[in-house]
Amino acid sequence: MGSLAKNSENSVCLFIDEIQYLKDDEFEALITAIHRVNQKGLPVTLFAIKNKNIDITSVQEAYPVFEKSLDDSFFKVRYDRAAPKEKEFMLAMVACGEVPCTIAQVANKMNTNMKSISPLRVILHFGF
Repeated sequence: MGSLAKNSENSVCLFIDEIQYLKDDEFEALITAIHRVNQKGLPVTLFAIKNKNIDITSVQEAYPVFEKSLDDSFFKVRYDRAAPKEKEFMLAMVACGEVPCTIAQVANKMNTNMKSISPLRVILHFGF
């Protein structure tokens, strides 16, 4: 399903309600599948739900916690792994202050030209 979605430039979102009732071997298979989907870069997302409706108030209350979690783990790990020039590139993107931030704007913030920072953009785009 993930490969078909990727080939057709679509995505798949799976919703699993009452996930707490999965047996250990079913849960293990699900986690293994999610890991494999991630390794292959397939456009598949999973939402697992346990006994509670998700309303806009829940989302608004959870968002700051979610964002902090990303900042403290996912993004921090990647930033800490980055080379000095990669960090400079990321900081230049932040300094743009608008979205989208073009490669020309990043080059300008770094006081260089686009050609010299293109390899950095590729590294950061595909993960480092």
